[in-house]
Amino acid sequence: MMWKKINITPYGAWYGMNGVAWCAIFVSWCANKAGILGTVVPKFHWCASGVNWFKARGRYMRRGMVTPKSGDVIFFYTGSEGFYHVGIVNYVKNGVVYTIEGNASDANWSVVLLHKFMNETIQSRNTNVWLNS
Repeated sequence: MMWKKINITPYGAWYGMNGVAWCAIFVSWCANKAGILGTVVPKFHWCASGVNWFKARGRYMRRGMVTPKSGDVIFFYTGSEGFYHVGIVNYVKNGVVYTIEGNASDANWSVVLLHKFMNETIQSRNTNVWLNS
């Protein structure tokens, strides 16, 4: 189906940029709804620009430095792709990180609750996280 490939979402409409990968746009939209856009979380559509924003404010932590907690923004990185995905930590329980992510499946407007095993995901995929406290 063609509509699945065009990434037309309410989040992209809010951002003013539809038809693109929208995981970062979704995180920005959530921050806007929470009243923390621009102060705690940037308005960004590209993962690397979000990482740079947190780094510039001393709010970026690499894997192994922290255990993610609820409300943290978590970035996913591989050597071949760079920073390719972002989500929000819902909670951590028994070594599993549960996240809320946009654009994480084949459904066009998908917002999904996912779980990531810390030992596999954070260490092998080089996941990075910033702290909101």
